[in-house]
Amino acid sequence: MKKTVLSIVLASVLMLVLFVPAFALDGWKYAVDYTIKTETGIQKLFLPAMLIERDGKYYAELVFNDPEVDKLYLGDQEILPVSTRKSPYKNYTGKYNVFELPIAALGEDVEFVLHTRGNNLETDKYVINMPEVDPNFDAAAQLEAVKADNFGAQSLRFYDWHVGMSSSVWGPFVFLAIEALAIYVIGKKLGK
Repeated sequence: MKKTVLSIVLASVLMLVLFVPAFALDGWKYAVDYTIKTETGIQKLFLPAMLIERDGKYYAELVFNDPEVDKLYLGDQEILPVSTRKSPYKNYTGKYNVFELPIAALGEDVEFVLHTRGNNLETDKYVINMPEVDPNFDAAAQLEAVKADNFGAQSLRFYDWHVGMSSSVWGPFVFLAIEALAIYVIGKKLGK
C-alpha cells in the first residue's frame, strides 16, 4: 500500500515537472536571458532580473547589490521599491530594495537611471533588454553567473558611514593583535 501511494506521489511530481515549464516562477514571474549594461554605474544586480507579467503589462524585477539604491527613474517617472529582500548570500547583511521597472515591449532596450542615496546622491544610467520567455532557458546557470559577478563587485567596508562605527572596524586590529601574540609566543619557544 505504501509503495502504491509513494508511486502515485512520485508520478504526480514528475508530471508537474514535465508539464509546468521550469522557467515559470511564482505564477507570472519568469527567468529570462536578459542583458543589462551601464557605462557610468558600478552597481550590479544582486539577484538575476526576473520578468513579471501582470494585467497584460511587463515589468523587470530588479534587486541591486547595494542597499543604498533607493529609487529608479524611467524618463520622468520615479520608481520606488515595492518591497525589500534579505541577502541570499552568507556574510551579506541588510535589506535590499526590490524594484519593478516597467518594460514597454519585450526585446527592446529600456533606459533607466539608478539613484543611490548617500553623500553624493549619485545617479547612474543603465539599459536593460528582456526578451521573450524561452522555456529552455537555464535559470540555474544564470543565478550562478550573477552570484559570481557579485562576489567580484562588492568592496569591503570597514566603516559604515550611515550607521556609525560597526564592530567590523575592529577586525583588522584584532587580527594584528592575534598575529603579534602568536609571533611573541613562537619567539619565546624558539628562544629557549
